[in-house]
Amino acid sequence: MSFAVIHMKKLKGPDVKGIQVHNQREKESHSNFDIDKERSYLN
Repeated sequence: MSFAVIHMKKLKGPDVKGIQVHNQREKESHSNFDIDKERSYLN
């Protein structure tokens, strides 16, 4: 059985890019510097 979670929010044009960067994890820098990207395939 599959589920879809949908969150709808009214946004202005400039806000969409920031939301996309957050959701798609496009930002290279992270607040947690202990992240080992070499081990991400184990997730």
